[in-house]
Amino acid sequence: MILNIKPYCYCRQCLNTNKNYYVEVRNQCPHYLNFLLCYKINGKRVVKASPTFAPGKVQHIVFPGDATELSLTIFDSSFNPPSLICSKLPSAHMINRYNVVSTAYNNFECINI
Repeated sequence: MILNIKPYCYCRQCLNTNKNYYVEVRNQCPHYLNFLLCYKINGKRVVKASPTFAPGKVQHIVFPGDATELSLTIFDSSFNPPSLICSKLPSAHMINRYNVVSTAYNNFECINI
């Protein structure tokens, strides 16, 4: 007898059933980082800031599924004032993950994973 088996997808998009998405930044460089996530919802602009996080750590910011016009700005917080590392435009209807790596002395690269 064959059982009625339903195939399941275990990817990060299918497991997200609450319609909240997030941007995750993984710090793989020797400097402290923080980032800003800006988006528009119901005609209003929202800006969320991550706390400063150490090398080897991960931070994420949750945003609602109906958010539009997302922008992500990542800063090197090791200096005062913080310096810009990169600016990205994440997708609105998915979970976005980025690695920040050091390519050379004080040169960084943001990689979408």
